[in-house]
Amino acid sequence: MIADGSEYSVREIRDRIAQYVGLTDEDLNEMQPSGKQATFVNRVGWARTYLGKAELIETPRKRGYIRITGEGKRLLESGCKIDNETLAEKYPWFAAFLKNK
Repeated sequence: MIADGSEYSVREIRDRIAQYVGLTDEDLNEMQPSGKQATFVNRVGWARTYLGKAELIETPRKRGYIRITGEGKRLLESGCKIDNETLAEKYPWFAAFLKNK
């Protein structure tokens, strides 16, 4: 979905991810230990933060929307595994973010 370079709302992306992985209502309603946020929403938020710090996605002018960057497209098309280890190896600024986190 995001690979096409269009802008998507974070809500739409969350909905598509939930559908793609087959999350149930029970899964979607599971709360963080604090009881203030759903675990799934929290995890998608952290993924958004990490991908943003790696400069693979960007936030356009519309609040709550994201789009893939050119580098994000290249990495996605490469077929390599996208995880913290890979991102830290490829992007020194991401490694610095992890180190300072």
